[in-house]
Amino acid sequence: MRSPPHLLAAVLLLGPSCASIPTVERDGFLLGAESWGRDEHAARSQAAFTTQCPAEQLVILVLSSSSGPKVASDARSVGVTGCGRQTSWVRLGNNTWALNSDSPSAP
Repeated sequence: MRSPPHLLAAVLLLGPSCASIPTVERDGFLLGAESWGRDEHAARSQAAFTTQCPAEQLVILVLSSSSGPKVASDARSVGVTGCGRQTSWVRLGNNTWALNSDSPSAP
């Protein structure tokens, strides 16, 4: 049985748009490269303000993602350390980051 020509045309036209998005591996999680760039910048900026620590001195660790470690997705929570402080941040439904915890870093 032959496929209708319009079905073949649809497959050919949709093929490029279904291509995978660029990804980056971070702390064992596969993340969308573009969204991680925005997320890292936002989390670093907010953590720098909260901890009163220069952004370039902060270390960011991805703690969880929205789909698990093997499927490209967005970061769900991150940990940030620097200047003797340790904070954790969670992504809210509107793609903003909120402080989850704040404490002195272990020595």
